[in-house]
Amino acid sequence: MQRAGPLPLRVPSVPNILGCRHRTPNSLLRVSFKTDISMPSKRQKTEQEGGGVGAGATMPRHPLSAVAGPATTEAQEAPTASTSASTSKGAFRFWHEERRFKGSGERCIVQRALFENGGVRIGGYPKSAPIPGPLGWQRPGDWDFLWAPARLALKAIPHLKPGQLVSACPGLMSITKKRRLPATLKDALGEALAWDIVPHSFSLPEELPQLAAHAAAAAAAPVAAAAASPPAAAPTDEGRSPDAAAGQQQQPEEAQAAEEPSSSGSVAAAGAVSRAQELWILKTAQHLGKGLKLVPLEAAAMEAGRPRRRPGQKPYVLAQRYVDRPLLVGGRKFGIRVWVAVTGFNPLRAYLHANGLVLFSTHGYDNSSWRTEAGDVALGHVTNYAQNMDGTVWDLKQLEEHMGTEAYDKMWRKVQRNSALVIAAALKHIKADHELLKVPSGMTCEVVGLDYLVDEQLHPWLLEVNGTPSLQVEHEDARVEQLIHDQKYGMVQDLMSLLGIRERFKPRYAALRAAAKAKQQAATAAAAAVASNGGGSMAAAAAAAAAAAAKPGAAITRKLKEQLQPSSDSAVLARVGQELMKRGGFEPLMPLMPLEAQPGVTVPWDARDFELRRAMLASGEWQQGGGGDGAAAAAVGVFVGGGCGGGAGTGADVGDEHDAEEGEEDDGDESGDD
Repeated sequence: MQRAGPLPLRVPSVPNILGCRHRTPNSLLRVSFKTDISMPSKRQKTEQEGGGVGAGATMPRHPLSAVAGPATTEAQEAPTASTSASTSKGAFRFWHEERRFKGSGERCIVQRALFENGGVRIGGYPKSAPIPGPLGWQRPGDWDFLWAPARLALKAIPHLKPGQLVSACPGLMSITKKRRLPATLKDALGEALAWDIVPHSFSLPEELPQLAAHAAAAAAAPVAAAAASPPAAAPTDEGRSPDAAAGQQQQPEEAQAAEEPSSSGSVAAAGAVSRAQELWILKTAQHLGKGLKLVPLEAAAMEAGRPRRRPGQKPYVLAQRYVDRPLLVGGRKFGIRVWVAVTGFNPLRAYLHANGLVLFSTHGYDNSSWRTEAGDVALGHVTNYAQNMDGTVWDLKQLEEHMGTEAYDKMWRKVQRNSALVIAAALKHIKADHELLKVPSGMTCEVVGLDYLVDEQLHPWLLEVNGTPSLQVEHEDARVEQLIHDQKYGMVQDLMSLLGIRERFKPRYAALRAAAKAKQQAATAAAAAVASNGGGSMAAAAAAAAAAAAKPGAAITRKLKEQLQPSSDSAVLARVGQELMKRGGFEPLMPLMPLEAQPGVTVPWDARDFELRRAMLASGEWQQGGGGDGAAAAAVGVFVGGGCGGGAGTGADVGDEHDAEEGEEDDGDESGDD
């Protein structure tokens, strides 16, 4: 018995809207387009955001790439020949906004992973296109999965049909916007917990008076140490395991020079200063490390309120206490980039990947020289990759070898805990924005990049959350480039598994095929009825209307709907269980989220959040975000023990039944921060 899936649909009298011929599997697919040679005006390009048809047909493309196609005008999506042509060689259709990402689409690791999981690229104009092409949100009927920067993917959400997926989670901008992150944490977790995750911050210009008052209070306070925490020596070889000490021999040259304790210990020699002299950093809404300025707290309010008159200057959106006593390696400052995937809410699901990048400044850190003569942040004080191109990059294993397992584990547990708290703080906004857009959980997903700075006491400070984090792989050193590739591609491959991307869209295609079959059967029956009654225009029109309104039977409709958008507790938790089984290197953050009542914490949890926590902890292995495959299997057993069945939501059994019946500027670093 044939299983339903994205197989060719035979629907009569529908043209091939891709305008492409079938090719052999090893040949390149080239697509011809008719384009308007007149260039659109700047106003037209702004209003339409690239409404023309993309060119670039002469560029070599992946065999499973089919770019562009006419816009969908029908309000009700129906299976067409484009569905047949685009999915005859794969499991689903995806649209990749190549032009909106740094680097060639042919080198995009997400696109490669989608191809490897059976995807067919159906749209997304290439970077080489001489004129703008259509954007995915403008062609909502042409894809199953839209991979685009968050601000563009969000535009597609009002047009989503059941079973589709977009790479943006409404509500996460409450933490990916620089000015909103501290406010979101403070509102959901209280000030004490918020300022333990991010350095003390003020959103600008709204909180400019509060910043001035804080500076005045600091000026009147007794003399204190320059940093918020007392000095602590950086880890040395004496506290490392033999294996970690041996690992030092393979560090980059600039790191090997730092066998003594970190030079950040010299900061303590600076003596006691007024809190008003502690450094604060002013940030604009720009990414790539642009627009930063370091000033003493006493001057922060004045500088933040000063008009920005020079061309290209952006207003400051955030004032934040500067962590001026970072943990150093070889006398250099470093930041840690980790990735978190948010796959749904009710229950809220977020996963931290075990991979990550350690990005070093290309210059040594000097706390006594923190700005240039021009007033810019001095070299060595910023670890952003865009400001330290082709610098030293480690993976987390190398950092662990340098720090020692005990010190690293202490730091990593805090990274896990802080990451869980940050996503939990966004839940109120995630729920509100999904409700506003009338999109249920399960049709959106997003990967965000969290940037941490570790201080001398091994405390990781969250500096920002990047929407659409860079997945570019580029470095002048081939070995480092391979390291970056392995870290990012490993995460992307696990993301595809976590989302169940290979099987995810089977229920969607089963529903489309069931609808097509119902209409075809109704049309055949109507034609026979008209013929037997002698015809007539009125009868024919009524028969045509009845055929157009035909739908699959109630039983299969209910089953397909539940698999497209699970609504029962058992089906939803079964889908979560499948995520846990297929998560790869993603560590679930749900056990670390603050479900227990505590002062200052006001996260709007649902009953399913508590049930998910209970089920995970019942396995006895999900502790502090840990748990192996045994824990996942135990959790899935709890979820599906009520007879839900492990395939719920995957569409694994849809085919059998169907065949049996025969009837604001994004603060993300999409331009390549790392």
